Amino acid sequence: MYLRKKIFLFLFMLVSSRTLFAQILSANEIRQIKDLYSQEDFEVLKQIILFKGFTLTKNIQAYTADYANYKNVFTFSRNSIVFKSNSTSTQIEDKLSFETIDYGFYKAIHFDFKLSCEQCDTQFLGDMTWHYKNIENMKVSKDYKSEYRHEVEYNGSDTIWAEDLTEPGILWKKNFWNIIVMQHDLIDLRDLFYPFYQTFSGKYYLNVPYSPIDCSPEEYSKRQELKQKFIVPITQSNGSYYVLVNVGGVLIKYLIDSGASIITIDSKTEANLLKNGIITKQNYLAPSSFQLADGSSKQFRRVTIPWMVIKGIQVDNVIAAIIDENSSSLLGKSFFDKFSYWKIDNIKNTLELQKK
Repeated sequence: MYLRKKIFLFLFMLVSSRTLFAQILSANEIRQIKDLYSQEDFEVLKQIILFKGFTLTKNIQAYTADYANYKNVFTFSRNSIVFKSNSTSTQIEDKLSFETIDYGFYKAIHFDFKLSCEQCDTQFLGDMTWHYKNIENMKVSKDYKSEYRHEVEYNGSDTIWAEDLTEPGILWKKNFWNIIVMQHDLIDLRDLFYPFYQTFSGKYYLNVPYSPIDCSPEEYSKRQELKQKFIVPITQSNGSYYVLVNVGGVLIKYLIDSGASIITIDSKTEANLLKNGIITKQNYLAPSSFQLADGSSKQFRRVTIPWMVIKGIQVDNVIAAIIDENSSSLLGKSFFDKFSYWKIDNIKNTLELQKK
């Protein structure tokens, strides 16, 4: 009987002294959090971390120290009870820390984390190593193992072309080094009932340009050439401006009307486009009502013109309304929306256009 009581008391003390751990973040969640911070998606980042039981303990938008400009400084923390009895309790703090150093044309991102767990997922470091070696092509520069610690360091470099923020159209090239350190520790408490717990910690040191290009420098130059401004001669009559546009091989004199929501073609031009196979029945859209200059509304048939040419500039897939043969052809918003910029110079009688 005495032995039963002793065993019961031992089991009670063992259960009452067990660790209460918050759910540890997975390797995939850590990478997701890092990506959200890098992309400056701070609201989603905060929601995910707070949902995991963390509290935002530091939130600084910007400050300067040691001639460096820091911004978006966050720290999140939560407490995990490591050992608890009637008389004592030991706590360890889980922490996620973020900061960005602004260097003008690129930013250096620092993300540190430390997470505790009772029986951790032993694949955490394995998942990280597989991802950074096979997905991000980083090298393992250090892989240290001992009885109580496993530390892995990854590094990689990228040569990145990016736009100069102060001079649009100018590129610069820089070789960026990125370093990631991951560590798994067994912490020995030397306690009869709870001998150890585990921690995963890591540090990200990443360099991210503000405006990297998504193509080769050669392709970028070609795109910039397409974005250059084109000067198109126009004529003026009774306060209105007109320009010649090639529609299906026929030059049409268009009235420039910035108030019109769509361009127009007459039924004769429609017939010519059909005859030459430039439009087919698949190009036709549902009819739509448009407001006329006198305030009334009228329904017109609509069609997508695959291409038009204005002074050597091809403009693709322009929606047009089909009007009566004797009506004026209007050059409206559906045409000008194909450009990032346009302007009429009434001194030089020119139309300036810049493609997107």
